[in-house]
Amino acid sequence: MEESVQRYLQEYELGCHEARANDSYFLVLFTIFFGFNGGLLYGHTAGHSSLGPLQMKIMCFLGLFLSFAFWVLMLRNADNRRHYRNRLKALEEKLDFELHRTMRHRKILRGTIAMHAVYFAAIALWIMLFLSAFRV
Repeated sequence: MEESVQRYLQEYELGCHEARANDSYFLVLFTIFFGFNGGLLYGHTAGHSSLGPLQMKIMCFLGLFLSFAFWVLMLRNADNRRHYRNRLKALEEKLDFELHRTMRHRKILRGTIAMHAVYFAAIALWIMLFLSAFRV
């Protein structure tokens, strides 16, 4: 086997591993995001009568900050996933593989767009709750 083909195979194997790791990281981020937001939202609604106005504002700001931070992490992860998928497709052309090259992707309702919608909704919720905390 040629040395260049061997290098391509090693890079392909590493790329597949990195793509799987990034997919897993994406799911872990999303789970932690929902855990934090669910806990903060529960604390905000359940503790509404026992928390003071300052604590409510801090909780809303923390929810807003964490939602924005997780959204940025998701954007970075999506960039990494796209990079590895594109590199794997290029390697598959050289190796005459078809695992990633033949994978169909949706043009309109992609998973990344759905994730943007979820994070946007969470950020909008925390902004509304934060602004409503000033009316109390």
